[in-house]
Amino acid sequence: VFSARPSAIDPADPNPHRQVYCHDFETGLTELISVRDPAVPAATPNGASVLELAAVSATGRFVAFVSYAGNPDPAGGGQLWLRDTQSGTNILVSVDRHGQPAGAAGGFQGVQISADGR
Repeated sequence: VFSARPSAIDPADPNPHRQVYCHDFETGLTELISVRDPAVPAATPNGASVLELAAVSATGRFVAFVSYAGNPDPAGGGQLWLRDTQSGTNILVSVDRHGQPAGAAGGFQGVQISADGR
């Protein structure tokens, strides 16, 4: 799991903001993990994306990452996400008891994930 500007992975990608990727050494494939939800507008007032603090489960199926961007986070604050690479979905993990985004205003100190991704 690593963070890079998209142009370093795909020179045709015009996105100037860092994204989270996962490289599978067995298949040689690199997958974009911090996929933007197509329902969220691409232009946000939050400025540059910063994606950092990622962790991967032992099997590689689940990747946890923090996004301080407006995309994929519609609330614009730091949010903890879980990517299921098998289903191709991102799940917002940092929610309050009502299921609303509840990111850490001061940021996250680290991201850890169990071996099975739960």
